[in-house]
Parts: sequence; structure tokens; C-alpha cells
Amino acid sequence: MNIRNDVKGGTRSGEARIRGGVTFKGGRLSGWVLGAAGESLEIAAIDTTSDTVIWQGMAGEPRPRSRHPNKNCGFRFTVPGKYVRAGARIKLIDRATSRELPFSPYIFGPEYENYVDRLNALSHWPLLHFSSVRQQGARVVSRVIAITGAESNERPKLLVENADGTSALSAEELSPVDTVDHGYWFAAAWPHTRFAINLTRYFANPLRDESGVPFVRLTVGSEANLNSVSVTRVAGLVPSEVVKLPPDVNVRRVQAHGDIEQKFTAIGFSHYRTYRAVFEQHSGKKWSDIEKVLDWGCGCGRVTQHLMRNLGNEKVYGVDIDSDNINWCLANLPSLNFARCELTPPLPYAENTFDYIIGTSVFTHIQESLQGGWLEDLRRVSKPGAIVAVTVGTDTRVAFGSYEPDRIQHVLQTGIEDTIANSQLDDVIDDSNYYRNVRMSKDYIREKWNPYFEILDILDHAIGVQDIVVCRKR
Repeated sequence: MNIRNDVKGGTRSGEARIRGGVTFKGGRLSGWVLGAAGESLEIAAIDTTSDTVIWQGMAGEPRPRSRHPNKNCGFRFTVPGKYVRAGARIKLIDRATSRELPFSPYIFGPEYENYVDRLNALSHWPLLHFSSVRQQGARVVSRVIAITGAESNERPKLLVENADGTSALSAEELSPVDTVDHGYWFAAAWPHTRFAINLTRYFANPLRDESGVPFVRLTVGSEANLNSVSVTRVAGLVPSEVVKLPPDVNVRRVQAHGDIEQKFTAIGFSHYRTYRAVFEQHSGKKWSDIEKVLDWGCGCGRVTQHLMRNLGNEKVYGVDIDSDNINWCLANLPSLNFARCELTPPLPYAENTFDYIIGTSVFTHIQESLQGGWLEDLRRVSKPGAIVAVTVGTDTRVAFGSYEPDRIQHVLQTGIEDTIANSQLDDVIDDSNYYRNVRMSKDYIREKWNPYFEILDILDHAIGVQDIVVCRKR
């Protein structure tokens, strides 16, 4: 079932005409509205039962290249689950005149009653993610999404570890952020979860990476969670000279959303520290014991650069199907260990080459029919006992993506959903049908991947809202 219902209308007041439409899909109410002469409007959504303002804001600016120029002042917000389940009547009003818009009201029917409950059932708590760490004068600030339960209006408990130890953020250091549009492409699914944090006093005496990058550890929950990769995030204040920043067009093929520079520096460093913790926790070895590590799907070196800086250029290899990004790495990074691979195996490496293989958001785009071949080739190039840590989109990713019910049901029934094409690499690969948005269940992964590797763990939302599957070659 695809939950979608369009309501459209228009009205005339003197010479002014307001027209628009609204759609509920994927947990979000979205629409377009145009007033006289095409100006955008400030609107509010009100639950008439409780007279509660659910959302208010400006309809977006016109988009000149829109295929539908009369529908280019859009708005979108997530409807809290309690209103969906209650069958609420939502009224949309023009804030300037307090008049109800002509395509209002929107009434949720009985077909929606299980939708939010199903998303909640798929989600795991707690979740912690951040999108930036910035030096602003004497202050160090960051943005985070932190969730400890569905539909909670309370601030989460956030702990920070620096060189002085671990302490809880005070209320003054943790401020709710009401707007959705600040870099969290998935945060709209869960209201009351976005926060700005002041890390100034913690960065006065930070922890430091071997290469000198100052960082602190953020944890949601309790002190007992500090050693868990899945609920801890490293917030690194990465100096601009530490990494080389590729052109925007290169980076956007690696990360399609958010602040390019911050995601490439701060998030790249955080991912590196997560992969490092995974290796040290599951291999029984020190990080410095690694002889060769492969960044499978390295893109333009977002994580690879941190690996190189901490292990040495000669130990680190990067491979990708994106020839443009590989060429950038070869031209700008101090290593010749970058190579392009084909859309199907084999990789250009000998058997038993790598102690450690990482792969960020690769299996999230490989359709089911090709996964077995890639798993076999990763097994081939890894040494006996090697650790392979790759990210996947599981039920956590489905929930935080606000999937439509039919797609949720498909994952629950078959274990995998790989029908949606992804266009990020259309300019650099020939097969436009190759790159997909792929979601899998954990049971599916354990069953289908077991012939190739020993599955040691599946770490919930260890990289953003993607899980890490931790494997070992038998």
C-alpha cells in the first residue's frame, strides 16, 4: 500500500487567488502553495482537536527549473505519530490573514493507523549523530541529532569525554533546534531530536589523535555506554590543513546531503575513529599492527586520508568504481595505492592481501543479484582472520528514512528491498540501472553472508543511520 492522497484547491478573494495542494507520504505532509502574483506564504498547520500548532514556516522560494512552475513554493514537515494514529484533522492557515487555506483540512483515515507504530517498531534506541563541529571565535559548536525514545519531547542525556574525564552536558550547553533543514536529511522523521551543543569547555582540554586532531567523545545514555561503538560519536575539530578537500562535485557523489566541507572533514574523521575502534575491539590486535588496509568504495578519500595519516601511505589502499574520484586521489593525495575497479568483481588485488577491509555505503547500493560475487571477492583478497567492516542499511535506516508502508512491508517479508535507482553516479558509470538504494534485514544478512564470512556483530547505526556488519575471514 502506498499512502498518498492529494488534496488540491483554490479560492478567489477580490483579485487575489490562493491555490495549492498537499500530500501525505512517508510520514511527511508536504505541499505547495501560491498566493497572488505567485508570492510564497507563511503557513501554519494546526490540529483542530487540540488546537495545537504542529508546524509553521515559510513555503519555499520559487524554483526556476521546476517542471511545474505553478507548484514551486513547497513546504514539508513530519506529522507526529500521535496525530496520525488519532485520525487528526489538520487545518492549514495563512499566517498573514489567519484564514484557512482552500486545500485544508487534511484528515487522516484508518489506513494510516499502523504506519507510525510500524516505524517505531523498526527503530533502535538510542541514536546519536552529528553533522558539524565548528570553531566560531572562542566557541566550539556542533549540531547533533540525539534520540532516546520515539516522540519524546525531553532533552536527551548527552555525555562528553575529554582529557579531564567524562561529564554530562548541562542544559545551557544543549539547545533544541526547531528547524529541520540544517543538514540532517533523515532527521525530519523524528521531531524533537535536533540540538545545537556548545563544546567550548570540553575542547579547552581535548583528547588528541596521533596526528594532532583535537576531539571529544559524545555519548547518549549513561557512562556504561562509552565503550559501545554504536552509541558513541567522536567529534573532531579537524584543521583545514589536515585533509585536502576535493571539488564539490566529487564530494557530492560520496555524500549527497548537507554541508560539504563539514561532512568531508568532521564526519570523515568520525568514521575513521569508528572503524579504528571496530578493528581494535574485534581483531585482538593493535591499530599499528595492520600491514595493509583497503578502503573499498573510497570515493575521493573522505576516510582514506585519515587512514593514510595514521597508518602511513604505504599501508593504505583505496578502490572505487568512480574513475573521476580515483583520478583526483592519484593527483592530490601522497599515494599511488588508488585504483579503479569494474562494476563487477574481481578487485585488482591478489588473494590474502589485506588485514582489514572497510566499506562505507557500498552494500547500501549493490543490488541483491550482485552481492554474493562481491562478498566472495572480499573474502578472496582478505587474509585468513582478517576483519571486514562494511556498512549496510537495515531496519534502522528504513525507520529513519520514513519509508512508505509497501516498501517497509517488502523488507519485512523478503529481507531486502533494492528496487529504487540512485542517480548519484550516473555521470561516471555507464549502467544507470546498477546503483540502487538497498535496505536489508539483519536476519537476511546473517543468512546470506554466512557462507562467505563469520559474522561477528552488526552494530546499530554505527555510521550515521547505517549499521556496520563486522565480519572475519574463517
